[in-house]
Parts: sequence; C-alpha cells; structure tokens
Amino acid sequence: MKVNIFSMGLMAGLTAVLASTTTLASVISTGTTAASFVVYQAPASGDVIVITQSDTRNQATVTQNADSSAITIVQNGSGNTFQVIQAGMQNASGMKQAGNGNGARLGQNGTALSATVMQDGGGNSLRADQSGFNQLLIASQTGLGNTLLVNQSGNSNQISASQNGNNQSAWLAQSSSNNLIIASQVGSTNQLSVNQVSNNNVAFVSQNGRGNVAHIRQ
Repeated sequence: MKVNIFSMGLMAGLTAVLASTTTLASVISTGTTAASFVVYQAPASGDVIVITQSDTRNQATVTQNADSSAITIVQNGSGNTFQVIQAGMQNASGMKQAGNGNGARLGQNGTALSATVMQDGGGNSLRADQSGFNQLLIASQTGLGNTLLVNQSGNSNQISASQNGNNQSAWLAQSSSNNLIIASQVGSTNQLSVNQVSNNNVAFVSQNGRGNVAHIRQ
C-alpha cells in the first residue's frame, strides 16, 4: 500500500492505515487545528482513497474492504464529520462538506455502486446505505438543520434527493429492481417519506414552501 500524507495545519491529522496491497491512500490536510482522519484499508487491489481537509475540527473516518473501488472526501468549514464504510467491488463514493457542524454517514456493500453526497450549511444530518448491484445515489443538503435518511437495495435502482432550506426531513427507501426516486424539498419544516418495494416504479416529488407533508408507497 502506498500512503501519501500532506499536512499544513498545526494539528492536522491522526491516521491509522491497516494492511493492504496495491492500494493508494492520499490525505491532504490544511486545517489549522484538530482536523483528523482515520483510514482502515483491508487487503484489496486497485483501490484509491483521497481525503482533503481544510479549516478546523473536521473529522473523516474511512473503512474500505473492496476491490477496484474509490473514495474521495473533501471537507471545508468547521466541525464537520463524515464516515464511509465500503465493501464489495467496483464501487465509488464521493463526499463534499462545507459549512459548520454537518454530519454524514455512507455505507456501500455490493458491486458497481456509486454514491455522491454534498452538504453545505450547518447542522445537517445525512445517513445513506446502499447495497446490491449497479445502484446510483445522489444526495445534497443546503441550509440548516435538515435530516435525510436513504436506504437502497436491489439492482439498477436510482435515487436523487435534494434539500434546500431549514429543518426539513426526508426518508427514502427502495428495493427490488429498476426503481427511480427523484425528490426535492425547498423551504422549511417539510416532511417526506417514499418507500418503493417492487419493480419498475418511479416517484417524482417536489415540496416548496413550509410545513408540507408527503407519504408515498408503491
């Protein structure tokens, strides 16, 4: 395993890297105080991990037990936390955090899974779990105090979710095959839940304003 660590902060980084083969892990930390990262890489081949941190008190924890997979994390701001656990093969995870006090956890276990997560603002919370084969997840949060929970399993499913505003909550889940969810929340205190459990379902949901509630199951 090759590990490159670039630290330009005063206390920029705690790293733990465990046994692996033909794997590249690069960490760039430019925070001023207490930025930290922990990387656990199990024996695998063809994996890449890249972590870039700036500003203060950001934390990234990466656990990867996969072949031909990649994880990229960019953290700007203060007090953001991100944890990713990835297993299987040919998976890709991308994460970007900006602002203060955001928290995210991403789990992927399967083959040909792709996830992109973006947070900008303060106090946003996101948890996403994805398993199966050939799945796509895109999730973004902008604003303050938003909560997003995503669970996707099965084959060839796609979820795209965005929150823009304050104190919004959404729970999105789907299983089986060839399902699609596109969900958008703009405003404040909106609530949304979507659960698709069979094949070939499509759900488009848009909430704009304040205090809207939607529940969809199919």
